Amino acid sequence: MLGGINKMDMKKIASIMLILVLAVVFATTAYALPTVEKVKINGDVFEPGDVLVVQRGDNVDIRVKLSANATENDVEVEAEILGYEHNNVESIFDRTPLFDMEAGDVMYKNLQLTLPVKMEKDYYDLRVRVGTRTGVAAEYLYRVRLTGDRHSLVIKDITFNPSEYVQSGRAVLAQVLVKNYGDETEEDVKVTLTVEGAGVTASDYISEINPDESKETEDLFLRIPNCLESGNYKVKAVVEYNDGYKTEEYTKELKVVTDDEVCGTNTEDTNVLRLLVGTPGNVKAGETVTVPVIVSNEGKEAKTVILDVAGVNEWGSVKANPSSVVVVPGESTAVVNLEVTPNSDAEGSKVLTVTVSDVSGKALTQVAVPLTVEKVEQKTTTTGTETLKKWLEISLLVLVVLLILLGLIAVFSKMRRKEEGEETQTYY
Repeated sequence: MLGGINKMDMKKIASIMLILVLAVVFATTAYALPTVEKVKINGDVFEPGDVLVVQRGDNVDIRVKLSANATENDVEVEAEILGYEHNNVESIFDRTPLFDMEAGDVMYKNLQLTLPVKMEKDYYDLRVRVGTRTGVAAEYLYRVRLTGDRHSLVIKDITFNPSEYVQSGRAVLAQVLVKNYGDETEEDVKVTLTVEGAGVTASDYISEINPDESKETEDLFLRIPNCLESGNYKVKAVVEYNDGYKTEEYTKELKVVTDDEVCGTNTEDTNVLRLLVGTPGNVKAGETVTVPVIVSNEGKEAKTVILDVAGVNEWGSVKANPSSVVVVPGESTAVVNLEVTPNSDAEGSKVLTVTVSDVSGKALTQVAVPLTVEKVEQKTTTTGTETLKKWLEISLLVLVVLLILLGLIAVFSKMRRKEEGEETQTYY
């Protein structure tokens, strides 16, 4: 019978034997690995068929019960969730240190995963893997459902204008960007900014933030005290919402620089003025935009100043509200709103030059404000004057026609009377 086996059959038999050997080796390796007997997620035992609910932004505590089938060294246990958009930079992963187990041992290992608030609400598999230096790792899957918190606001960023660098005694405008990751619309959200170590605080309210929506505060005015020590200062933003029962914090650094020569040798009143002008950005032609101008008087005495705006007459007009003449109290600020209106045919990049002068006309400080005018297609409309003109023209035309008709009627009437008179004389 053996003599009837050809070379082809021998190769098939050899292949089958190799597969059987590999299967035995794999089964032996898998059997040698410690077995996951039980898993707890946030204290709840995971049973077959369960779908445990977790919330984004939470820390997920995982407790794994292991039992050893044989002696095994250099064992690791890992926990991971795949499918998150930003896993390459913010992976959802944890692993234990290496450990050894002998046959019959039972061990408990703890892992923790942090679920980012940016995760999409959906179903995920929690993957628990057990493996060693060589061989195939054993993987266990546990289904979880990710939901969102009813109330969850996150501060995305703090932006400073004009920059994250400011000189002591000057002011900086700040805006806070807040995103709603919760399931409920948040109303009357209070945002407070504090420059820690400088005694500077400002607050604003965001009226409403819908789920998955981002909103930014209005400009918050932060005036840095005179001669504040140079250094990096933490600017802390605190958001209060859900009727004040929940808060969220975020910190960003602001660099303050002080002129040591001035602050070290001259502590007397110098009546120094600083100017901070808001940036309007894009402006539509023919429409009025308000540009806030903040004049800061660092001296102790009141100062009367005059605001002048140059570079507008060629393409628009500007009006200072309430006035271009301002009295700024000592160690205080005053705000003037410039109402800028580009001409209807204006277009492109423009520059406003705002100059603050004293009553003698001496320029004290100056700042250039860039803006872009977007041209708007003008619809043809008829003005009141044009309408009146057309009405008068029509009325005049009607009057002329009436006069002609009256004249014709008079002529015809006269001719008729004449004919009737001639006929009467002939009869008698």
